[in-house]
Amino acid sequence: MRSGVALKLAAGCGLVLTLLFVALSIFPIIDVADPLKYAAKTIAVLAGANAVGLLLYRVGNRSRKITATSEPFSR
Repeated sequence: MRSGVALKLAAGCGLVLTLLFVALSIFPIIDVADPLKYAAKTIAVLAGANAVGLLLYRVGNRSRKITATSEPFSR
């Protein structure tokens, strides 16, 4: 089953907005004492949040597979 044009357009808009958010988060739009330090901290927080999200996703998939294989006839 293929995705429709509306879904692809919405996904593309979401990607553009996410990239814009990341760019505006990393590069300060106000004066800061040390722009490089600010960018490094922001990148670290974004990378850490994505790592936690990936970990939760993997743990959720693993537990779902274990449950599916250990209880094949439960309803």
